[in-house]
Amino acid sequence: MQMSRLRAFSMIEVLVTLAISIIGLLGISMMQLNINKATIDSGARSHAIWMIDEITNKMYANWDNLQQYKTESFTCSGYDGTICQGDTACTGAKMAKYDIWTSSCPAAAKEANLNKNAADFIPDAKLIIEPHATNRSAKITVQWTSRVSSDSDLGGAKDPGGTVSISRDIQL
Repeated sequence: MQMSRLRAFSMIEVLVTLAISIIGLLGISMMQLNINKATIDSGARSHAIWMIDEITNKMYANWDNLQQYKTESFTCSGYDGTICQGDTACTGAKMAKYDIWTSSCPAAAKEANLNKNAADFIPDAKLIIEPHATNRSAKITVQWTSRVSSDSDLGGAKDPGGTVSISRDIQL
């Protein structure tokens, strides 16, 4: 009788230890998911800053066509495909549209011979440029979709409230 009680008690100890271990392992796996999410988000943020820097440098080089950098009606699929790289026949206005296209459109939307850019590494990237002609300045914003909730991790769906943006005001 005494021996069976000890066995039952030992079995309960093993089950409690197993339950605690499982809870601990679940916690570690959730922590790993959050680390992966944070890594992806910080990578997207770095590429967004890269995109802003790239278009800023292009705008400095073509500052007399500042108003042409307005992205309000620009779409990647609507670009006519003119390659202005090293082409002296391109006007400043065409160069501005080409700059937007090369900076904000993923490689899949471009010619096969062009290199990838920051837009290829940012989920649902959107470049917004609002030029101000009166004082030769502009506001540049990059928006993208970020995975922000643990529901996204578990269900695989994007959180509809997960839009993140970075803005910079520049003076030309």
